[in-house]
Amino acid sequence: MLSILAHTTHRLQPLHRSFFKSLKSYYNKAASSWLRSNPGSVIKQTNVAELLGKAYPRSVRMDIALNGFEATGLWLCDRNVIKEENFEASLNISDSSNQELGDQTERNTRSSYIAID
Repeated sequence: MLSILAHTTHRLQPLHRSFFKSLKSYYNKAASSWLRSNPGSVIKQTNVAELLGKAYPRSVRMDIALNGFEATGLWLCDRNVIKEENFEASLNISDSSNQELGDQTERNTRSSYIAID
C-alpha cells in the first residue's frame, strides 16, 4: 500500500518536475522563433500543433525522464529529497480520510514521505 499525505503529491510527480518543465521551455523557444520569423503576426490555435511538434521531440528524452524520477526521490529511492517542512500543510488537515489512516501510519508517513506496507 502506498500512503501519501494530502498536499504533497505535486512533489512526487516526475512528469511535472522534469518533462513538462522542459516541454514548456522548448515550446516557448519555438514560439519566440516563430514570432521573429513572422513579424506582426500572432500565434493562433492553428499554429500550436506546429510549435508543439518542434518542442515535443526535444522534451521526450530518457535523461529528462530519469531526472524527473530522481528529483522526486522515487528512483533511486531517496527519502531525504522532500524535506520535513514540506509536510506542514498536510498536518493541518483534520478530515476523516487522514484520521482513518491511524496514528501509526501517520507517524510512518512523517518519518518517510512514502509508507509502503
